[in-house]
Amino acid sequence: MSSKLLLLSSLSPFFVFANVGSAMTADKLSGSPLAGLYFMALAHTLVVAVMISAGFRISGGHLNPAVTLGICVGGHITIARSIPYWIDQCLASAAAFSPEDLQLHHTHLQVGQATREA
Repeated sequence: MSSKLLLLSSLSPFFVFANVGSAMTADKLSGSPLAGLYFMALAHTLVVAVMISAGFRISGGHLNPAVTLGICVGGHITIARSIPYWIDQCLASAAAFSPEDLQLHHTHLQVGQATREA
């Protein structure tokens, strides 16, 4: 596998998980669960669309391990070729989620006049 392919395979899940963590704060900042859900879905959809279109020519659109598994089961890549994708994507997802998880538990959000803990 080329280094460009592995780099893209790492960046895609990293941005998706970082986006999910950031979008989770929309509920707390908006004050409305429905508005938070809407903005989270919109942001996630846009990030996924951009990452797939940006990486399709290089990696075939492997965005997460589930996509790679589907492509493998469909017979488009071999199991031996999919293993580096899975390892890389899982490590990138863990790396992206860890800072968000730590940050969400120790952040105070300023909303209007009141401060509440996230």
